[in-house]
Amino acid sequence: MVGLLNLGIQALTSNQKALEVTGQNIANVNTPGYSRQLASFETRAAPELGVTVDSVLRATDLFASKQVWTDTAAFNSNEVFAFNAAQLDDLLANEESGLSSGFDTFFGALQSVVDDPISIPSRELFLGVTSGLERRFHTIDQKLEDQSVAVNTQMESLVLQVSEITGHLAELNRNITLEEARGLSSNALKDKRDESIRSLSEIIDISVQTRADGIGDVNVFLTSGQPLVVGSKASNMLVRAGSLDPVRSELGVEVAGKFIEVTDAVRGGQLGGLVDYRDEVLTPAWNELGRIAITFAQAMNEQHAKGIDLDGGYGQDFFNDLSRSGTVRGGVGNSNPLSSQATVRITDASLLKASDYELLFNAGSDFQIRRESDGKTYSLSDFSFDATDPSAQADMTYSGDLSTGLLQFNLDGITVRLEGKGAFLTGDAFFIQPVRNGAEELALALTAGDQLALASPIRVEASLDNSGKARISDVEVTDPGSATFTQKAGVLSPPVEIVFNSGEPTTFSVFDITDPTNPQPYTDEVTGAALPRQAYVAGEPIPLNGFAVTLINQPDPGDRYQFTFNKDGVSDNRNALALSNLQESQLVSRRLSAGEAVGGFTLQDIYARLVEKVGTETSVANLNLSASEAVLSSSTAVRESISGVNLDEEAANLVKYQQAYQAAAQVINTSRQLFDTLLNAAGG
Repeated sequence: MVGLLNLGIQALTSNQKALEVTGQNIANVNTPGYSRQLASFETRAAPELGVTVDSVLRATDLFASKQVWTDTAAFNSNEVFAFNAAQLDDLLANEESGLSSGFDTFFGALQSVVDDPISIPSRELFLGVTSGLERRFHTIDQKLEDQSVAVNTQMESLVLQVSEITGHLAELNRNITLEEARGLSSNALKDKRDESIRSLSEIIDISVQTRADGIGDVNVFLTSGQPLVVGSKASNMLVRAGSLDPVRSELGVEVAGKFIEVTDAVRGGQLGGLVDYRDEVLTPAWNELGRIAITFAQAMNEQHAKGIDLDGGYGQDFFNDLSRSGTVRGGVGNSNPLSSQATVRITDASLLKASDYELLFNAGSDFQIRRESDGKTYSLSDFSFDATDPSAQADMTYSGDLSTGLLQFNLDGITVRLEGKGAFLTGDAFFIQPVRNGAEELALALTAGDQLALASPIRVEASLDNSGKARISDVEVTDPGSATFTQKAGVLSPPVEIVFNSGEPTTFSVFDITDPTNPQPYTDEVTGAALPRQAYVAGEPIPLNGFAVTLINQPDPGDRYQFTFNKDGVSDNRNALALSNLQESQLVSRRLSAGEAVGGFTLQDIYARLVEKVGTETSVANLNLSASEAVLSSSTAVRESISGVNLDEEAANLVKYQQAYQAAAQVINTSRQLFDTLLNAAGG
């Protein structure tokens, strides 16, 4: 009877425990991260027999959980990337704020000036429209800067969350170990640990190491291997201003008191999405905007300088000079600080790349330059030494002496000069930003409409005695700094006459007609030699000092053309036309370096490509977001099918365990009745 009673009591106690576990499951059906618990029944061996609840297990699957963590990191990365890219896409493509419509309005207003160059209202309106375009550049630049600041702020906030979560994980590891050592259930703590890991995967992609049976500590690492949590110890994750570019924050892990930079290794999660967006979309767009501004300003300034204004003065800078808007920064750990001679100068805007550059000095007086936009690298051997005047050096050349701390190199249309306080040493690094500040610093230099240099400084007069069919098709100023224009104000120095000679083939001579009654041979200002008689080729420019002349059709012998200063040429619009033609000019070369020209792009082409690129990145990001959301939903469903609470199943378990409990009680009751019967029989 005692054995039957014990069996009933054990069954009663075990099923009561199972009912409690079922009730716990039902109570936590809506608790985030809760894993369904299972009462583990185990039969007792002979001679005792019976049943006991050996343990209460968590219904978990390590592979399913890890898949959820991985998919959570991917989804959050895509979500952050898509959100920020959409904001930039809206900014660049917006009709009210974008540059495309701004350029159209600018050149439309310029066309009104072309049509009526002496109209002061038209000139003033054009300057007003130019100011509006300038504001568009500034607005977009400011928005990009705001996004950059927001990215850094979000990174700081997320890194604080990472440190908080990893500290909590380390504490959970410690508490779980203590609970297990005491023989107590640690299921609730393990659920909290798994949920903390899931929360951490929302911020950054991680690698988790644990035993398959869930016993022991969970160790958490970045996917690049740096430890975040090992046992009961957590490493601090930090964010700091970039060592080369203070605007671009760096991520790192503090290991043994040392900052280990991991920015490029960060993948997944909100942090990974921010880093990817900044490096793949925001920074390239910012540099492209600067390149457009610099190229636009340089082209307008160069062409404007080739004309004369309403007062007959040569054109001033239309925009402020952006050729020195670039910056050079030395690395924090450099042994060689830069002197004040560290400069970046734009020498050929058509060759500019929308990129930053990193210069790193290696052993053996060598260096490596990395162009960040495409990752292309150059070393000292890729450049030719050029000892000529530094201001005249060509692309892909260098000069200086690295052993004394002097280097000047020419690459992608920029000239970088570094002058250190001693030799450059291995590990010295410098960050070069030639175009980043272009849009921010763009400013209209003219203050009044009469300063617009819309007329050509050269007046062309064909002799009344000309009998041939030749005519002037173009007169282009090639060098407004030539003595032809600068030697004496309001005068072409010297005035020029081209005279066609008799004979075959047709030739021409060029004369200095400072004294019209005594023409002299025309002298080249560079060589000092008189220009010889030259063969005439229709449509081929005739280069002179500071300008070039193009004639078409066939002249007759004795035909002459005079070129003098365009005094009182206020109704002349030739330079205005040249300025207007910049809209269709291929100002940005396709070539990688000098000598590799294969066509080019207009400024609006470049901006359209930027808008298209950002739009494509946004579309792809949205597709990735939808895909990763579906994958996360699927992996979450798999985990929930294993670990989640199913109320129908728990209701069935309630009935099952209740019936077992009642049956066990009946066993006890039967045992009692039998025992009473035996006692009564013995007493009778």
